[in-house]
Amino acid sequence: MTSRKISLEHVHSLAQKNTIESAVQLLIANETFDHAIAYLVLSELSKHASPLFGSVYAYIGKYDSSLRTRELLHTLLREYEVGVAALNAMPADFRSSYEPSLLNDQEATFIQADMHDAPTVIVFTTKYNNFYTSNLVLAALLVKSGCSVLFLKDTSNFAFLKGFSGLGWDWDSSMSSLVSWAAGRLGPISVVGFSSGGYAALLAATILKPDRYVGFSVRTDLSPASALPTPPLMATNELEQIPLRLRQSLAPLIEKSEFSFSLYAGNDDTLDIAHASAVSHLPNVSLTVFPNTAHISVRPLFLSGRLTQALHPCGAVT
Repeated sequence: MTSRKISLEHVHSLAQKNTIESAVQLLIANETFDHAIAYLVLSELSKHASPLFGSVYAYIGKYDSSLRTRELLHTLLREYEVGVAALNAMPADFRSSYEPSLLNDQEATFIQADMHDAPTVIVFTTKYNNFYTSNLVLAALLVKSGCSVLFLKDTSNFAFLKGFSGLGWDWDSSMSSLVSWAAGRLGPISVVGFSSGGYAALLAATILKPDRYVGFSVRTDLSPASALPTPPLMATNELEQIPLRLRQSLAPLIEKSEFSFSLYAGNDDTLDIAHASAVSHLPNVSLTVFPNTAHISVRPLFLSGRLTQALHPCGAVT
């Protein structure tokens, strides 16, 4: 059997994570090097700080020593090391206690910090049920910093606009549940979103009225008349299934809000820059543009150890 017979996707669930990990031995035993499979596997293993990362890292280095590959391996190794450090700082049973729920894309996951009145970060995950890094690693970083964290999930192409997994059957019922839940929190709250989760997080924030909104590579205008490009993961027929009242330019709602909006984008992604720039002139919006960065605008803060501060309800970084 060759590695080309392995059918892999980005990790959305525990079953898919297990599929990737079970494929590792088959992959490294194969004498025909498969770039696409190898890099996908290594990228997913790095996000989850998997103990199997080292085996695939060595396997790729054996077959491909090009400069581009060495640079990619260096970046993925740094991501893996940050994840390992985050998990090593937590109790030994942290992974086994929370990973199954965090990888369950059919339910929201809440992790309470030690203090009952701790700050809370509400995370709108991406279509791939992550936040660039895995939910597990992000949870470790936030809980270690003293924050409670709620992970909201939707792996469909509707990006939360037709409901949140485990909270409601549509947008209105899901938001009603979320508003009621947030009202019971004693500490400050931030709402955060990245990529496919960013627009819904932004719209939800204008309803929840948290202390801060933080968005990475987000869309700010899905109105039918918008001149801005539409999300590549959302086809026209899917957009048409979303109520028009949810497809709007969010600039007026942002301008009316009394809390701050921190946006981050990569200079190399023209779509992300266009959407962020459309609201960057508003007085309560700050925009940080990272050079030499494309869509994954979370990465610079993650690798530099500043992501936790950026997401915290009481802090921001530039």
